[in-house]
Amino acid sequence: MIIKDGVAGAPATTGAREPAEHGAAAPRPWVWLGTFAAMATFLLLRSRFLFTTRLYESADPAANSILVVQAEHFTLLHGNYSREQFFHPGPAYLYLMAAGQWLLHDLTHLVPTAWNGQLIALLLLNSALMATVAWIAGGWARTAWAAVAAAAVILGWAAALSFGVPAPLNPEILASTWMPDVYVPTFLAFLVVSSSVAAGRTEHLWLLAVTGWLLIHGHVEFLFFVPVTVVAAAAGALWPARRAPWAAVRRFLRQRRRQWVPAAAVSAVFALPIAADLALHWPGEFGKYVSYARSARAGHHSVSQAAGYLLWYWVPGPSWLGLLVLVGFVGAALAVAVVVPFPAAAAGLRRFLLAALGIIAVTTAAMLYYAMRGVDDLSSHYIGFFYWSVPPLALLVVVTGLTAALPGRLVTRMVLAGAALLAVGAAAAAPGLSADVHDSEPALAPAMAALAARAPGRLIVLDVAPATSFDADGLVIQAERSGTRICLTGPYFWVFAATSQFICGPRQEATGVTYQLHQRPYTAPPGVPVIARLRYSVLTALRHSVPTALRHSVLTAQGRRRSGG
Repeated sequence: MIIKDGVAGAPATTGAREPAEHGAAAPRPWVWLGTFAAMATFLLLRSRFLFTTRLYESADPAANSILVVQAEHFTLLHGNYSREQFFHPGPAYLYLMAAGQWLLHDLTHLVPTAWNGQLIALLLLNSALMATVAWIAGGWARTAWAAVAAAAVILGWAAALSFGVPAPLNPEILASTWMPDVYVPTFLAFLVVSSSVAAGRTEHLWLLAVTGWLLIHGHVEFLFFVPVTVVAAAAGALWPARRAPWAAVRRFLRQRRRQWVPAAAVSAVFALPIAADLALHWPGEFGKYVSYARSARAGHHSVSQAAGYLLWYWVPGPSWLGLLVLVGFVGAALAVAVVVPFPAAAAGLRRFLLAALGIIAVTTAAMLYYAMRGVDDLSSHYIGFFYWSVPPLALLVVVTGLTAALPGRLVTRMVLAGAALLAVGAAAAAPGLSADVHDSEPALAPAMAALAARAPGRLIVLDVAPATSFDADGLVIQAERSGTRICLTGPYFWVFAATSQFICGPRQEATGVTYQLHQRPYTAPPGVPVIARLRYSVLTALRHSVPTALRHSVLTAQGRRRSGG
């Protein structure tokens, strides 16, 4: 929290902030609105098939949709699932997806299926986040062209990831419901807002709260990254008042209520579901986080291994190439921030650019530590996708500084316009800028209809084998939407993502009609009907018939030994 305003060496203020303080004019709302409209229009045009194509989600999107239905009923208190068999801290992203599903599908029927509405909600969220980045850059540079340059950097970087990262990793950072992708634009906005607060714009505290809490809700790793970054932003903001920091804090709390009260209110709203879930299920998911952190699965990697993991996000490939790009990007950003002269109108810009470089350093150090102590498998690059936000932040320092240093010149505007057109052209061609629907499985809806017809009114018990849970989650969400009763049985690791609501208990297993999912490739034995062939599995009737009384006694005995159900 800043407490002393103006550029370094200026006297502390004692009253309300004047527009000229911090060396940057307050960003104009039309810059944000214009950037949001442009980004949203571009992303929706790239994904216009969402308004006409029926999509049925499987895999992770289906597991998320199970939670989205709970969010529609305002009963969801935790986040999406982790392969470590816990749920992440909060449901904020899932409530946003629920809002899109309700508004665009359930209420207005603008899209043909529910998942389409979720996707559009995230496209709009990402547009808002990127507009915020451009708005802040334009405000500090005192020119709307800096906002144009920031938007071009974002689109260009997203296109570069789409073309340059191996396809199986699905780098659709602006157009996906896969959570590792979803965190990237939020983290970029969080870093930019943190830089702005560190440089003196305390009116952005509420944005810091929104983006920071969104991240914490999304993944447990941000319980580490967000506080570390916020502390760094606070240290930067307090730097001008370093000789009397506590007096400055007291003055800020007394004089700037209009800035910190909204941030506190935002924090209270975001903290509520996490606190409620913790109180209702103590120690709940947090107990599992602690258990994981203390286990042999967490971290235990060397510095060199962690450094290789970190450098991959600068350039996927050899570590030396990633290091070269890192040094080049950061070196160019440092040169612009320190050497380039800025006009008097943007006098505070240098502090913002240096604050951004400080945030880059802190985030990179935190990422190195996290790779050493928190990441279980360094081949799982998706865990650190959010760090993809750091290279474009370095580029933002460069383009924002150069744009401010050369204001109003025709050649500057021509170069920026050309760069923006090039970025838009690359983004228009990049597959990763169109909504990621590779997990759509059209056979799920007819498969569930067939199951419901075979067992009218009865509970369907779905026996899940390893590696078939992606289709199982898809069948569960189709059953929920169609009003068909269903539950899953099988190894807990493969069924827990469906939440306890859909995990069979012994009584359900004994009385329901059981069907089986077999991992593909699979050939059914003679006499066993194949109901559907899905992407990851083959759905069949129960292979062996067991007398009901015997099944009931066996399953009751099993129920005494299992923790779920």
